[in-house]
Amino acid sequence: MACGTGHHLAMLPPSIARAGVDRSPAMLRIARGRLERSASLFRGDMRTIRLHRAFDAVFCLFSAIGYLLTPRDREAAFANFFRHLVPGGVAVVEGWIVPPEFRPNTVHLLTYNGDDAKIARVTTSSRVGTTSVMRMYYLAAEPGRPVRSFEEEHRMALVEPTDILRSLERVGFHARARKSPSYPARRIFVAVRPGV
Repeated sequence: MACGTGHHLAMLPPSIARAGVDRSPAMLRIARGRLERSASLFRGDMRTIRLHRAFDAVFCLFSAIGYLLTPRDREAAFANFFRHLVPGGVAVVEGWIVPPEFRPNTVHLLTYNGDDAKIARVTTSSRVGTTSVMRMYYLAAEPGRPVRSFEEEHRMALVEPTDILRSLERVGFHARARKSPSYPARRIFVAVRPGV
């Protein structure tokens, strides 16, 4: 769910049945190029899409669940994950930054310095209630092309891990939270659909 450009899907062995869902046609175009025909890709919303089949595992990674700003939307997504799992199947959800760890009013810089392009991204952060707001400003240069600049805003929910666990359990999962080894300010939620 929220497979984006298919990078995580490409890490799974092609010998298993793989499917990716994302709302963005542009992301899915990149994913199709990366995966060719080794995975089925669908445009849709993680809260409502119906693939009419069940899987052994559902992944929702890179904090995509954070874009769902209300408990109702998160529970709708979790219920949909549950529907798409076989009994005994596992959902793995990478949460966004836990509220005490989010640092508003900070600035971050990320750069790419390749032969094909030079890119700088400056991110500013703020907090509005239980929502984190990140504004990203890009400057991109490629050989032989004009320098481009653009910006985007990301709003993501700041949710206590106990609230995520309660939502997962309300839709029928048995769930646990673990600190992310890669991003300690985030939690990984592992939820099992009972039945085996």
